[in-house]
Amino acid sequence: MSHHGAQEALVRGGLRAWIFFLLFTPPLLASPGPQQSQSPMELEALRKLVREQEQTIEQLKQQLAEQRRLLEELRQEVRALVRRADEASDVSNRSSERTASSRERAPSLFLWSSGRPTFRSADGDFELSFSGEGQLDFRAYGQESLAPPNTFLVRRLRLAMSGRMLSRYEYRIQADFAERGTGVLRDGWLRVHVRPGLSVQAGQFKEPFSQEELRSAMHIDFVERAMATRIAPSRSPGIQLVGEIADGKVVYHIGAFNGKGGLALNTTRTPEGVLRVRVSPWREKDAREGQGVSFGGAVALGRQRGGMSLIGQTESQSVTFFAARPVNGQLLRANGELTYLAGPFALRAEYNQMAQDRYQLGPNKTTLPAVVAKGYTMQATYLLTGEKKPENGPVTPRRSFLSSGKGERGWGAWEAKIRYSVLQLSDGMGSARAETVTCGVNWYLTPFVKYMLDLAVEHFPARPLHHAERSISVLTRLQFAF
Repeated sequence: MSHHGAQEALVRGGLRAWIFFLLFTPPLLASPGPQQSQSPMELEALRKLVREQEQTIEQLKQQLAEQRRLLEELRQEVRALVRRADEASDVSNRSSERTASSRERAPSLFLWSSGRPTFRSADGDFELSFSGEGQLDFRAYGQESLAPPNTFLVRRLRLAMSGRMLSRYEYRIQADFAERGTGVLRDGWLRVHVRPGLSVQAGQFKEPFSQEELRSAMHIDFVERAMATRIAPSRSPGIQLVGEIADGKVVYHIGAFNGKGGLALNTTRTPEGVLRVRVSPWREKDAREGQGVSFGGAVALGRQRGGMSLIGQTESQSVTFFAARPVNGQLLRANGELTYLAGPFALRAEYNQMAQDRYQLGPNKTTLPAVVAKGYTMQATYLLTGEKKPENGPVTPRRSFLSSGKGERGWGAWEAKIRYSVLQLSDGMGSARAETVTCGVNWYLTPFVKYMLDLAVEHFPARPLHHAERSISVLTRLQFAF
């Protein structure tokens, strides 16, 4: 029995006792003994007391009923809260199950992104893209006796796979099936975005040195890079830290590499350290003037053991004006660079220098003077059809030559260009110098098809043996990409 039930039984028992008392007590009071008598006033007082007790009992009943009502309302509210909580839990569980099931059932998306086939997961966490590029050259040389024959050349033929995972990881694998003597693999790296503006990259890729070398071979303005970029290192196994400061206005690279070329092992127990800083002070400004100004520099320090020095060779690769020398010891590179972009106009300049020690390579293990290479270049391009020149990317014609849309066909984008480059090498006993002036045009049929025509005049102030003082070459290229 509950507490409220016991209280009600007690009240009822008390009421019955009072009723029994009232029924059987009056005759006794009416027949008093010889020594006892009961007045009417006392009887009335007793009756009044009974009535008060009855009122008290009635009030207790009302309070008990009110407590029962409140208790029942509380029970209903608790049941409603429990029912709503159970329903919310069921809905959440069903939603989670549907989401998980939809993720399991959702197929990967296939799309054509930035001109290349791309696979992307439905949740966007994984992406895989395939790309390819090819370059077919025709090269014609002057009539000098030692000039190479005119020839067609597949300069590059590359396939690449790149993508990202979980928004923090990027990767790229690229193979070249045309370039000879350096293996098939070009790029093979993984980049981890530690936080916004800071990432770590490891694998094989280009060392951060020279703006011209770091530009993609598909986006350079001339058929071959300037002679000064021969001083710059290219691809090598290593690791680097890439960071941004001041909303991307300052970009820095700090890396350590084997420094011996693609897939080559380090033979000196000392990695080649590279530090590069590039500043774009007016980046994301509204003003057009100065918006495309970027400048910076790099320094690289490493060692060589039993290697060979840099070879002096022109851009057309038709003349070698400085033969390689044995080197041994410290290798130091330095670079300074400048870029100015303003709509269709682009101006780029660069200076590179390198010193290769020749420790204990002389008679009786004496140290010979270092091989010193100095090179600089300046080039200007202008899009005659008015398109905007990108920093490192394809030019998009306003009206493509091979457009499939009606009324959208045009003559593509046309670009005029000129470049002056110098490379000088010395070994302490002699020096050789080459100067090249190259001019020509670029025709961008579409963002993915490009034709290049270069006329190069190569001049040798310190005339190499068995070569003419001046050499003329015509270089053409048809390239495609997807």
